[in-house]
Amino acid sequence: MKIIRWGGLLAFIAIFALVFIIIQFFLDSWIKAGVETFASRAVGAEVNVASVQHSYSPFGVQFRGIQVTDPQQPSHNKIQLDSLEAKLDLSPLMLRKVIIDDLSAEGLQFGVARAKPGKLYTKEESAEPEVSKESAGLPKLDAELPSVDSLLAKYPLKTQQAGESLKATYDKYETELSEQYAALPDEKALEEYKVKIKALTDSKFSNPEEFLAAQKQLKALKAELKAEKKKIDQFKENVSSASEQLQNDIKQLEAAPQQDLDKFKGMLGGDLAAISGITELVFGEQAKVWAERLFAAYDFLVPFLQSSEEQVVEKQREQGRWIDFADTQGLPQFLVRKANISLLLEGESIASHWKDITSEHDVLGRATVYSLASNGAKQWQALAVEGDFWMGEEGIDAKQSWTLNALQLKQLPLEFDQVISGELQQALMDSAGSLSIKKGMLDGAGTINLNSLSLDAKGENKLGKAVADMLKTLDTLAMSANIGGEILSPSLSLSSDLDSKLGDMLSSKLGEEGEKRMAELDARLSKLAGEQLGSSGEKVTEWQEWQDMAQGKSNSIEKMMKAEVDSALDKEKDKLEDELRKRLFN
Repeated sequence: MKIIRWGGLLAFIAIFALVFIIIQFFLDSWIKAGVETFASRAVGAEVNVASVQHSYSPFGVQFRGIQVTDPQQPSHNKIQLDSLEAKLDLSPLMLRKVIIDDLSAEGLQFGVARAKPGKLYTKEESAEPEVSKESAGLPKLDAELPSVDSLLAKYPLKTQQAGESLKATYDKYETELSEQYAALPDEKALEEYKVKIKALTDSKFSNPEEFLAAQKQLKALKAELKAEKKKIDQFKENVSSASEQLQNDIKQLEAAPQQDLDKFKGMLGGDLAAISGITELVFGEQAKVWAERLFAAYDFLVPFLQSSEEQVVEKQREQGRWIDFADTQGLPQFLVRKANISLLLEGESIASHWKDITSEHDVLGRATVYSLASNGAKQWQALAVEGDFWMGEEGIDAKQSWTLNALQLKQLPLEFDQVISGELQQALMDSAGSLSIKKGMLDGAGTINLNSLSLDAKGENKLGKAVADMLKTLDTLAMSANIGGEILSPSLSLSSDLDSKLGDMLSSKLGEEGEKRMAELDARLSKLAGEQLGSSGEKVTEWQEWQDMAQGKSNSIEKMMKAEVDSALDKEKDKLEDELRKRLFN
């Protein structure tokens, strides 16, 4: 056995200790810098971590003071966390796989103002033009009512369109049916057929030659009658189709003036587009704020998971395929087996639970699932959200449902037009719905109901005051919400019966002048409909009379065609055949 060189051993120990001390001293800083760099690239905006602390037993790391800048609003944080602690499985880490057995996060918040604006590292592909309130919201309400002539000239009339459709149908069938009716056999022609058939059926035959000649004549008459009946049947079908279409056009024309009148009720109050979208204009911005909470799960995880997956693919391209012979072969490159995340919403702490967070669900074989529940909070009575998502080759496939009961709303500004301003003083909001994601596209629907509602609004002119007065009378409001768009830029649209109520209110509150305008519109539209209708109703009646007469002719022909079967001609035929047989065999 060789003698140990203690000097060399001590030098090795000293170097190892020095490396360990350096790693121990700088590891947290390295982790902090690495996380900030990776996360910033993932979200395209500055990410800050206040401090990092690692541990060896169990192996894990803790982050404090995490701030993720909102790329759309750099002065605020899209996500902010008080602390994030992860406990890692060490053996997969040696094989380039990050497997977190347990992850916990505290103090998750959204939209918190930053001490200073964060940096942006990516540019938007297409900047959306800033839309002014005047162009995107309620058009400026005019102080004076528009004239009847201006309304009739500015907007297309359903009455006019229905009249043109009626005329086109009339022109299409009138000539065609008239020619077909004229080509049908008249009463004189049918009477001649009857006389000829009767002459044949009443005849007495003295020899077979006369019988055969009569039979030939009957067959010829039958062929002629069959051709006439075919023309009659085709005519009846054409009349039926034409009458049905013309009657439908007449009904549409009769209903069109009232439809136009209803439309003009809203126009007398300003603009039709504004009236039909008043719900979204008044409550849309606040609804978008509420909706952002629904996408918190995806906003928090998806950018990081997608970036992690892209980096894994890029490394595989550069280094080739990594063949794993260990028992971690069925695990993805990144996986959080279990996570408990506490988020702050409206000053309330809410616990959420997650399982199997990863971007490689095809490898793992199961979806990420999560749930959130909170009952008896100060700001709401009950809140529940649950869902799952799967990230595969075709993108994100996910579904989510939510219910919210009695969320307290207070003092929310509702400025939506230059001449109308207001405030939602208080309300209790209930909401329920579901959404799904296919290939990164959202599709969802839900309800938003406001109870115990108190609104304060004021208008600057006559019509603005009318709208404000109606808003102040609301004590409940039931809204329908539709969710669409891309996952990272969702769109929300709202509608309710407030839209139609506002149109009715404007027509009833615009005073004597508004009533005169509506009466004049009604008279003008009724006159236009009458002119368009013309004698169309009489024409339908005439066509139906033609159809009835054609049916009578068809019945007469059928009777004549059947008469040949049981006529005297057949009896004479049997008699002659018996006589012929007797002569042949006797």
